[in-house]
Amino acid sequence: MRRGRATRTSRLPAILCGVTALAVAGVALASPSEPSAVPGLPPEIEALPVEATVSIPGTPGGIAAGLGSIWVASLSTGVLYRIDPESNAVSGSVRYRAGGGGGNGVEDPVAVGGGAVWVASEADDRLVKIDPAGMRVVWKRPFSSIWGVAYAGGSVWVPQLEEGSVARVAPGNGKVLSRQAAMGPSDVAPGPTGVWALEHRGSALLRMRARTGKRLARVPFEARAPERLAVGSGAAWVSDTLGWVVVRVNTATPNRKKEVAMPAGGETMPGNMAAGGGYVWVGTIQSHVLRIDPRTNTVTGGAQVNAAPGCANPKTGGCVLDVAFGNGSVWVGDIRAKTVLRLSPDA
Repeated sequence: MRRGRATRTSRLPAILCGVTALAVAGVALASPSEPSAVPGLPPEIEALPVEATVSIPGTPGGIAAGLGSIWVASLSTGVLYRIDPESNAVSGSVRYRAGGGGGNGVEDPVAVGGGAVWVASEADDRLVKIDPAGMRVVWKRPFSSIWGVAYAGGSVWVPQLEEGSVARVAPGNGKVLSRQAAMGPSDVAPGPTGVWALEHRGSALLRMRARTGKRLARVPFEARAPERLAVGSGAAWVSDTLGWVVVRVNTATPNRKKEVAMPAGGETMPGNMAAGGGYVWVGTIQSHVLRIDPRTNTVTGGAQVNAAPGCANPKTGGCVLDVAFGNGSVWVGDIRAKTVLRLSPDA
């Protein structure tokens, strides 16, 4: 979720007002009555153990898994770091933009595909192609209001929120092959039935043909602040930050929808997500990572990423930004401690 970036439209002020209003109205944001295995979560939530903690020379932003490694963009240094999952240590790095510029609202999402690593450098609105073998930048191309990146069907996909379109980009030279109109697209993710894009301003999902970019369907759904998207386990999953739910839309039968409530209401506001290992993973804006079981559409596991008091207040930026699944583990960035945590998907 964008956290108040001045140059982009953000719903965070409205979200915070909504949280305050509900608290004033007497709606409990979280009130566990029994001791919890995970601080801040109800007692029935299973605690996921930390397998390793990897220090990053900078604030971790976008995270992706692929090509046998974990890739982490540092917002404060403008460097992409490669983590070796065998040693749980940084094994390489490459600068993708000048340092700094990773202020409030910047995420720098990362994707892996086509033998390359892709960074949506939001601080300077560029798509960056990186050669993982030589750890070098191959090219950079300008894309205004870039809000994410994905690779599917032999192309790179870039949502441009203010332009109101999703660009399909040639991986060889960065040329735009086609564009699909969308109402403020904020994320894009590949799936078995096509490429899915989230309309942040339209509360809808677009499904496009991976090879051509042709629009195949538009699926509206109810949401107050749809922010991020993941595809897996037969569904597209959307984080509704203000609604405190994750919306499930079945990819084969899009008319079938389901809401998954966050376990501690406004204290577990859903942000970035990932799918893997038979589960859906949700990074809350505050301090948790949550595990959704798609068989029951409930949150069944989780972990507290950082216990610092400031993490609980989204106005101060929270502590969790991105989450990924790879090499049999969940990887989540702690933007305050400047670390990446590796979690077991099961207790």
